Amino acid sequence: MKTPPIHTNQDDPKLNELFNRIVGHIREMYNNEISEQEAIEAARNWLGFCGKLDELEKEQQKQPLEP
Repeated sequence: MKTPPIHTNQDDPKLNELFNRIVGHIREMYNNEISEQEAIEAARNWLGFCGKLDELEKEQQKQPLEP
């Protein structure tokens, strides 16, 4: 039985498609001079960074404004 790539989500094919598109865009940014594995790692880093920004923004919205 073939094992799916590590970056795939068994439960949501739409997430897989979106992630693969991000990987493709990253490779295009580098004129396909980076490997797919490097692009996958870059996509994970970028998505992690975006997630952290979203987390920080939500925390900031919860804090009351200072006078």
